[in-house]
Amino acid sequence: MLHGYSSGIINEANSRLYAFTLVDIDPVTFQNDYPDWGYTSTGFDEEKTRIYIDDGKCYQHKDATQCAQEGVYKAFSLKLYGSFYKGCWYIAKELMYFGELMSREEALKYLSERIENNAILSSSYYEPMESCFPQWIPNEEPMSRGVEFLEFVGMPELVAYIKQEEKQALLKAHSHYLYLETFKPMMDRLRAEYFEAYTEFITLYSLEPTLIFSTCRNFVLTPIMVKNAKEEYHINWFFRHGDEKKMYRWNYFNPETYHSSFHYSQEIINDLSTLCYWNDHTYLNSSCTLDDDHFWKSYVLINENGRYKYLEPLK
Repeated sequence: MLHGYSSGIINEANSRLYAFTLVDIDPVTFQNDYPDWGYTSTGFDEEKTRIYIDDGKCYQHKDATQCAQEGVYKAFSLKLYGSFYKGCWYIAKELMYFGELMSREEALKYLSERIENNAILSSSYYEPMESCFPQWIPNEEPMSRGVEFLEFVGMPELVAYIKQEEKQALLKAHSHYLYLETFKPMMDRLRAEYFEAYTEFITLYSLEPTLIFSTCRNFVLTPIMVKNAKEEYHINWFFRHGDEKKMYRWNYFNPETYHSSFHYSQEIINDLSTLCYWNDHTYLNSSCTLDDDHFWKSYVLINENGRYKYLEPLK
């Protein structure tokens, strides 16, 4: 990754760094080592990046590999922004291509801009993340960040972005595993054995149900709309107890009866918001975990006379 390292800077406290590489591209031997990365580009003839289709009025852009192999891009750079936070370095990486209209000297000048006076280390990347985006237009309210960033407010911005992306990737992988290992077999079994009650499952955002994790991911709630043989629709709550390796139906709420399916995210939040801090439907399609021990202990796992009060075992 540091092939072609050119220059860099680190502050006196050894807590912030910026560095960059610059690698000349050989069109004959070029292999794209970063095919899935987003990138920016500059210093090229945009006309050479276009592929015209149909009547010549519409076009699409060539990808980075094709531009490099055709000589439209002459060099690429990895820009590295680092922040040392709580004993660990967090490095954000940006990929950039330079076209044939920009010389190597011009590219180096572009990449090293703001290094000499340390200004590059004062960018918002290194500053604490706030709960709102900056107010760009006077007299307008600043726009709140997504709920997925609320737990990272106060951390250096690049640290917050990296930690959120890591958490999102982890939850996505864990959700897919649980879907295949637990929830899909459960839904298939209920539909096969109790077809009158479980004729169809209607999920919110994809084929996989929406999973609500506790902080350590050992508890999982999933609300799913279920259609029965009478063409009635109800929102059912299922619960996976990871420590017990068991499935339950969570019966805290009295399910309403609907006569058609719809996007029921707000109905879920209307119920949850009476018990915990989840008060926005965007929580349901985010990297957020429900970090509220009181909720799990008092409303899900509460025990009465040696038995769970609201959990009905699924056999």
